[in-house]
Amino acid sequence: YDAKLALEKQKLTPAAVLVDIMLPEGELAGTELIQQLRHNHNYLIPTIVISASWDWASRLSAARAGANAYLVKPVD
Repeated sequence: YDAKLALEKQKLTPAAVLVDIMLPEGELAGTELIQQLRHNHNYLIPTIVISASWDWASRLSAARAGANAYLVKPVD
């Protein structure tokens, strides 16, 4: 994950994280990234997940990862 590496190199904690649920690594890779960041680095920053789908599995995955919001594309 390029995003994970970028966050690890930061000296400051970001104000928020905006993650697409579908990354090249897999369908739910975005929520897996959120879980890893929160677990490994104790990031308790606001997290917003965006997705092209509104299916139950995606929304549940985002909620379990600790996302603060779930937005469906296109986002106004």
